[in-house]
Amino acid sequence: MTIFTILIAIWFFYRGNKLKKTKDIEKYVWGYPKRIKDRDGYIKLYSKLYFFNGLFLILFEVFCILNYYYFKLSMNILIILFCIVFILILIESVIIEKKSKKFTC
Repeated sequence: MTIFTILIAIWFFYRGNKLKKTKDIEKYVWGYPKRIKDRDGYIKLYSKLYFFNGLFLILFEVFCILNYYYFKLSMNILIILFCIVFILILIESVIIEKKSKKFTC
C-alpha cells in the first residue's frame, strides 16, 4: 500500500508539472469548462491542486507508517482523525469549486 500511495503522489506531481509546461487543460484537467476567461490562472490553480494533493498523500502515508511502527493510536483516535480529514476535504472541494467558477465566463 505504501508504494502504491507514493506512486500516486508522484503521478500528481507529474501531472501538475506537465500542466504547467504544456498548458493543455483538455488533457490534464478533468471536467474543465468549455469557456475559460483566465486560462493562465486556471492552469496555476490546478497545478497547485495537483501539488498539494501529492504532498497530502505523502504526508498521510508517512503518518500511517509512523502510526504502525511508533504511535500505535487507538481506533477511536483514528476515526476522529479520519472525520477531521474528511471535513477538510469537503471544505477544500467547496473552495475549489468557487475558485474555478471565478475563471469561467
